[in-house]
Amino acid sequence: MGNVGFSEMLLLAVVALLVVGPRRLPEMARGLGRVHRMASGAWHNLKREFQAEMDHEHNQRIMDEARKAQQDIQNVMSGTQKGIENVMTPKVPSPKESPPKEPNREPVDRD
Repeated sequence: MGNVGFSEMLLLAVVALLVVGPRRLPEMARGLGRVHRMASGAWHNLKREFQAEMDHEHNQRIMDEARKAQQDIQNVMSGTQKGIENVMTPKVPSPKESPPKEPNREPVDRD
Protein backbone atom coordinates (compact mmCIF):
# COMPACT_ATOMS: atom_id res chain seq x y z
CA MET A 1 0.00 0.00 0.00
CA GLY A 2 2.87 2.36 -0.54
CA ASN A 3 3.98 4.35 2.49
CA VAL A 4 1.03 3.39 4.75
CA GLY A 5 2.07 0.91 7.42
CA PHE A 6 0.02 -1.37 9.64
CA SER A 7 -0.28 1.15 12.48
CA GLU A 8 -1.62 3.84 10.13
CA MET A 9 -4.16 1.41 8.66
CA LEU A 10 -5.31 0.45 12.18
CA LEU A 11 -5.70 4.10 13.12
CA LEU A 12 -7.77 4.76 9.97
CA ALA A 13 -10.01 1.78 10.74
CA VAL A 14 -10.66 3.00 14.29
CA VAL A 15 -11.45 6.54 13.08
CA ALA A 16 -13.78 5.17 10.38
CA LEU A 17 -15.54 2.99 12.96
CA LEU A 18 -16.06 5.98 15.24
CA VAL A 19 -17.20 8.34 12.45
CA VAL A 20 -19.43 5.98 10.43
CA GLY A 21 -20.52 3.56 13.11
CA PRO A 22 -20.49 -0.24 13.28
CA ARG A 23 -23.69 -0.69 11.22
CA ARG A 24 -22.66 1.37 8.23
CA LEU A 25 -18.96 0.47 8.23
CA PRO A 26 -19.32 -2.76 6.14
CA GLU A 27 -21.55 -0.91 3.64
CA MET A 28 -19.01 1.92 3.38
CA ALA A 29 -16.14 -0.56 2.95
CA ARG A 30 -18.00 -2.30 0.09
CA GLY A 31 -18.68 1.05 -1.57
CA LEU A 32 -15.06 2.11 -1.23
CA GLY A 33 -13.99 -1.26 -2.63
CA ARG A 34 -16.24 -0.78 -5.68
CA VAL A 35 -14.93 2.74 -6.25
CA HIS A 36 -11.35 1.52 -5.93
CA ARG A 37 -12.00 -1.35 -8.36
CA MET A 38 -13.62 1.00 -10.91
CA ALA A 39 -10.83 3.57 -10.60
CA SER A 40 -8.18 0.88 -10.88
CA GLY A 41 -9.88 -0.63 -13.95
CA ALA A 42 -10.19 2.78 -15.59
CA TRP A 43 -6.54 3.49 -14.90
CA HIS A 44 -5.46 0.15 -16.43
CA ASN A 45 -7.65 0.78 -19.50
CA LEU A 46 -6.16 4.24 -19.91
CA LYS A 47 -2.63 2.86 -19.65
CA ARG A 48 -3.41 0.08 -22.15
CA GLU A 49 -4.94 2.49 -24.68
CA PHE A 50 -2.08 4.94 -24.29
CA GLN A 51 0.48 2.17 -24.81
CA ALA A 52 -1.40 0.85 -27.86
CA GLU A 53 -1.45 4.34 -29.37
CA MET A 54 2.25 4.82 -28.68
CA ASP A 55 2.98 1.43 -30.27
CA HIS A 56 0.85 2.37 -33.29
CA GLU A 57 2.66 5.70 -33.74
CA HIS A 58 6.03 4.00 -33.31
CA ASN A 59 5.11 1.32 -35.85
CA GLN A 60 3.83 4.01 -38.25
CA ARG A 61 7.15 5.87 -38.01
CA ILE A 62 9.06 2.65 -38.69
CA MET A 63 6.87 1.90 -41.72
CA ASP A 64 7.36 5.44 -43.07
CA GLU A 65 11.13 5.11 -42.70
CA ALA A 66 11.04 1.69 -44.40
CA ARG A 67 9.04 3.12 -47.32
CA LYS A 68 11.54 5.98 -47.69
CA ALA A 69 14.46 3.55 -47.62
CA GLN A 70 12.73 1.36 -50.22
CA GLN A 71 12.20 4.40 -52.48
CA ASP A 72 15.87 5.40 -52.08
CA ILE A 73 16.98 1.88 -52.99
CA GLN A 74 14.72 1.86 -56.04
CA ASN A 75 16.16 5.21 -57.15
CA VAL A 76 19.72 3.92 -56.78
CA MET A 77 18.87 0.70 -58.63
CA SER A 78 17.22 2.64 -61.45
CA GLY A 79 20.24 4.91 -61.81
CA THR A 80 22.58 1.93 -61.74
CA GLN A 81 20.54 0.11 -64.38
CA LYS A 82 20.58 3.17 -66.64
CA GLY A 83 24.32 3.50 -66.17
CA ILE A 84 24.88 -0.15 -67.05
CA GLU A 85 22.66 0.17 -70.11
CA ASN A 86 24.64 3.22 -71.26
CA VAL A 87 27.94 1.36 -70.87
CA MET A 88 26.73 -1.89 -72.44
CA THR A 89 24.87 -0.36 -75.39
CA PRO A 90 27.24 0.20 -78.33
CA LYS A 91 27.31 3.70 -79.69
CA VAL A 92 26.14 3.46 -83.27
CA PRO A 93 25.97 6.81 -84.94
CA SER A 94 22.64 7.57 -86.43
CA PRO A 95 22.40 8.40 -90.12
CA LYS A 96 21.91 12.05 -89.24
CA GLU A 97 25.12 12.14 -87.25
CA SER A 98 27.34 10.31 -89.73
CA PRO A 99 29.37 12.44 -92.10
CA PRO A 100 28.12 12.52 -95.68
CA LYS A 101 29.63 9.89 -97.92
CA GLU A 102 31.76 11.10 -100.74
CA PRO A 103 30.85 9.83 -104.17
CA ASN A 104 32.89 6.94 -105.45
CA ARG A 105 35.58 8.39 -107.65
CA GLU A 106 37.53 6.11 -109.80
CA PRO A 107 40.91 7.23 -110.86
CA VAL A 108 40.95 8.65 -114.33
CA ASP A 109 43.68 7.54 -116.74
CA ARG A 110 45.37 10.52 -118.33
CA ASP A 111 47.34 9.14 -121.20
